[in-house]
Amino acid sequence: MRNAGCPGPLLQNLEKSCRKIIGIALRNAMFHRARFIESLSVPSLKWREAKTVGRYKITRDKFLSTEEVKRLLKTCEDKAELDLLKGRQIWVTRHMLVALALRTGLRVSEIVALKIGDIHLRSKEPYIRLRDRKGGKKRDVYFNGTLAKPLKEYIKIKGKAWKHPASPGDYLFSNREGRPFSRMTIHTSFKKALKKAGLPLHHSIHHARHSYAIHLLADTGNLKHVQNQLGHESLAFTAIYADILPEQNQTLGA
Repeated sequence: MRNAGCPGPLLQNLEKSCRKIIGIALRNAMFHRARFIESLSVPSLKWREAKTVGRYKITRDKFLSTEEVKRLLKTCEDKAELDLLKGRQIWVTRHMLVALALRTGLRVSEIVALKIGDIHLRSKEPYIRLRDRKGGKKRDVYFNGTLAKPLKEYIKIKGKAWKHPASPGDYLFSNREGRPFSRMTIHTSFKKALKKAGLPLHHSIHHARHSYAIHLLADTGNLKHVQNQLGHESLAFTAIYADILPEQNQTLGA
């Protein structure tokens, strides 16, 4: 019931101010909690990430909203279905690339190096196993059936219909001879998908990683889970994604 002594607009402004204060408090709490947990497990932050935490910020122009993600995926899916009917490969592969980037948050280098054998689709929770080339450290990135089904179909089409190398030791994204796509090819393909969907072209495939992280954090509220999925050394570095959460009602779905 509205307070008779408090005009409607004044009450609305008061509620808006309260939400903003709570949002800022939540952001600060998540960041300081991350720094505290980090201090318990790691004597000092990895130098590169520690330096970046203080000056890097995720702003609205660095990620896609929920509606933009849906629009991009739908555009790629429609084009892929048309290409399948006409025996073409470009948009089938492009759809798989865009879906993988948006549903897993993999780095471009990880997408380029991804092999079919790294993708585990038969387990109860499908996942991708990544390995650090330098230290050999393993990281599992989990995903759901929304990505599992098209991945399975793409691998089947690649091997049986296109006669491209599709054994466990072959790259997921490769040419007819089995050579992996270059980073430039990956970047260019993502840009073409954005253009066809009518989305801002300042976005890059790395923004798909930001989008994945922000939406995952908004959905789960679990900063540690987001850190594990992204493969960050520092939990404090992952906490930069919390900056956008106080405004999620206005930005994530806009």
